[in-house]
Amino acid sequence: MWLKANDAVEHYGLYQDKRITALYDTIRQRCQTINPAFIFAHAPGTRHLAIMMRGLGTSSVPCLAFSEYEYSRGFGARSYGEVERIRKQGIPALYLCGQFLVSQTPELVRENALLGSLYGDGWWLYYAEAVLTHPDADDPEAFINSYGRVKGTSARDYLDTITTMHQRLDELLAGPKDNWPLHRN
Repeated sequence: MWLKANDAVEHYGLYQDKRITALYDTIRQRCQTINPAFIFAHAPGTRHLAIMMRGLGTSSVPCLAFSEYEYSRGFGARSYGEVERIRKQGIPALYLCGQFLVSQTPELVRENALLGSLYGDGWWLYYAEAVLTHPDADDPEAFINSYGRVKGTSARDYLDTITTMHQRLDELLAGPKDNWPLHRN
């Protein structure tokens, strides 16, 4: 109330941002003194964590922002907007789109990972146990909510589609950007 009544909300917000950034920068410096290549990462998303990323990332060793936004939606306008915001604000971070197997078929993982690689800074797969310990399409343990994959799929379905996606990505990156698929809105 006092900040608002004295028209100091914005000023105090900037002060607070600098203090929090400095705190995280101190943590980063201490860790990178021991291991200069130490990478910090966090999930979910970036909207409320830009201050933290400024402290944990540098231009040579950026903070990894593991987004969970794309889990059930895929890469779209908001994802693209987050990448743009990180760039425009000079935040030392890489935006990695999350793929959640329980919500995405192998085909959707392929499409969303491709778009995240082309328009974001990459992607990551929240596979839990479903790909490693329950590989068969008829194993009921593989389809448990939050720790599984889409019912009726096998681990091989996902692994093969990821291989195909990386081959397609290599082809697209070798050619003109005009050939890239458009991201969804």
